[in-house]
Amino acid sequence: MSWKIINQIICLAYANEEFWQALQANPLPTLQAEGFQLSPEEQETVQSLVALSFNDFCQALIDRYAPPSHSDF
Repeated sequence: MSWKIINQIICLAYANEEFWQALQANPLPTLQAEGFQLSPEEQETVQSLVALSFNDFCQALIDRYAPPSHSDF
């Protein structure tokens, strides 16, 4: 998953409570409805993380996909 896509998902979830709730309830359809195209591995990752709190979800995405220069968040 590109850093740009991670940022878009995190920013949208932060700014839009309805999106965050929909993401938690139905992650793949919610992301597809917003135009995000994820690989099967990325889909599995997102599905495994949505049960986390928002902060933990964001941190897990950053830890897994951030470029090395961004891993110190």
